[in-house]
Order: sequence, then C-alpha cells, then structure tokens
Amino acid sequence: MTDLTPIFNAVIALVAALVSAFVIPWVKRNTTAQEREDFLRWVEIAVAAAEQLFHATQGAEKKKYVIAFLEEKGFEFGFATYWNANIMTELTDGRVEIANIQDPESLEYFKWSSPVKYYQEDYHQGPVFLLLTTEEATEYGKAKVLRAGEKLYEDDHYVVYLYGSREELMSHAEER
Repeated sequence: MTDLTPIFNAVIALVAALVSAFVIPWVKRNTTAQEREDFLRWVEIAVAAAEQLFHATQGAEKKKYVIAFLEEKGFEFGFATYWNANIMTELTDGRVEIANIQDPESLEYFKWSSPVKYYQEDYHQGPVFLLLTTEEATEYGKAKVLRAGEKLYEDDHYVVYLYGSREELMSHAEER
C-alpha cells in the first residue's frame, strides 16, 4: 500500500496557506472586533459542550497518570489507536514514541500523521506496549492480542499491555 501521508500533509499545508492569505483577511475586513470576539466566545462554548457530550473533559489530566507510568517504567515504544498515539508521544516530548494502529484486533498500521520510521520492522528492538482506552479494551476484550499480552496498568481511562517484542505483538493480529 502506498503511503499517502506526504500528499495529505502537502494538501493541509496548502489549505492552511490559502486560509491565512485569503480567508482571514476577508473576515477581518468584513467583521468588527466585537463580532469576532463574540464568535470566539461561541466557539469556546461549543467546544466545552462537545467535551461534556463526549466525556472529553480534562484530556491531558486523564493522560498524565498513564504517561507517568510509561515513563517511570522506562518504556520507549508502543502502539495505540490514532486518537491516543500522537498526543501521548507529544505529551512526553517524544520520550515515549507511540505508533498509530487502526484497531487492537487487526493491528493494521495507521500511518497518518505518524513518523514512517515507527513502521519499519527494525526501528525498535525490545519490549513494546499496547495502550488502549478502557472502552477499547472492553470492546476488543476477546481479541487474541489482549489475551496474549500482560496487563501492566489499568485506571479509569487507560489500559497498558506488554509484549516481548514488536514481532510478538504483531503475531497476534487477526485477519479481517
């Protein structure tokens, strides 16, 4: 499968440049400072409502305990689903690198916005972890990969499983 990440990155950069060059100046010319301030206030309200609706409040706060665990135990590399992998890597300033996967059953790589090196078989040698939300761990609880891993950590939000190597983890992938 062809890695389309560079193309998507270029398109996103182009869109951002166009918005910066044309949309923002247009909005500034056609609205007052008060209208822009009111709009931003409504955006903040909408974001807060969405966080409450989807139970996403205090995201970094929820992540700090599992991050502390991973760093304390000296873990350097693992896997998680898209919505957790990149943010966890960022919150550790890259000390813990986490590659994206589609789901914990197929373990198919999800290379979007993730360094290509993470998916090279020789990139990391040694133990790897699988980080899941408690919802993912419940949903995929009967998956072969979860039954084969050693559960090292669990709190109200996250579960961490340990595997001896990337090869061991990937050997438990299930066909779809």
